Amino acid sequence: MPVVEDSKVGLFATPVYGNAGLGNNPTADQIPKNSVSGSGDPAQARLSKAGLSPGGAMTTGMGAEAPIIGFDKSGEEWRVRISVSPKAQILYRDPNPGVMKYLKDTDGVIFPYAPQVTVSYAARYGSQPLTHTNYTNFFYEASEVQAIQISGEFSVQNDFDAQYLLGALYFFRAATKMFYGNSGTYQGAPPPLVYLDGYGAHYLPHVPCLVTQFSHTMPNDVDYIETTVTSKGESKTIDSATKQPTSKTGAGTITTESSNVNKTRLPTVSTISITLQPVYSRTKQKEFDFGAFARGDMITKGML
Repeated sequence: MPVVEDSKVGLFATPVYGNAGLGNNPTADQIPKNSVSGSGDPAQARLSKAGLSPGGAMTTGMGAEAPIIGFDKSGEEWRVRISVSPKAQILYRDPNPGVMKYLKDTDGVIFPYAPQVTVSYAARYGSQPLTHTNYTNFFYEASEVQAIQISGEFSVQNDFDAQYLLGALYFFRAATKMFYGNSGTYQGAPPPLVYLDGYGAHYLPHVPCLVTQFSHTMPNDVDYIETTVTSKGESKTIDSATKQPTSKTGAGTITTESSNVNKTRLPTVSTISITLQPVYSRTKQKEFDFGAFARGDMITKGML
């Protein structure tokens, strides 16, 4: 697994190896039996070495709040990130982002490890076979930036990682949906536009894209870590005098909102694969200048 490291921002917490949570010099009685060899339950020894409890419950020695997803606040972030417009009040920028709350700190989904990225370009030519000739004639039709394929791994070592991965999953799930049914202000709108950044200013320069495909592969040969998700429940209005439910509003009433607490298990290592289609408005396309594009001068406009 290729690990992206950056000494400026401290991307990852200390890896969990050996006697997890016991410090650098554990005493003999602190080391779990069969941590390397000896008697004891082999399955328990494996979980102990990974810092896990049976059933995937969290242990206190794992640093439940220590994030592995660091980010650069200076504006020089070069890892692969998928975000929405700063002006958009949707997804993690919604006033109530729910499970996507941690994505706001990184302004979108940042891949913690270097993903595999494939960018394809194409020039399309039509053909016209002419009678009594030895060669087919070709004529230019159009050029296009084809779909961008991204596949990257996410690891979960603590509760923060689990919450971040869960937020990323819901981000991509929602980005493939239109604003259907009872969707408020944007009802009837197509799926949202996202922006792709990565590897510095001259490769993936804030490219406007649509998410056309998303998949999450959950392996069957890794451990799963449990995390707790708190979500909004039902709102209830009661009469302050009778303490009974009422349809009235305003003075003399009390509105309460319950919370739902649910548990979810996520794999310690899993793979997210997405397909992004770059899209440009007609206005943006009219700004194209072949010479400027070839020199790299148009890269700041997000044009691939």
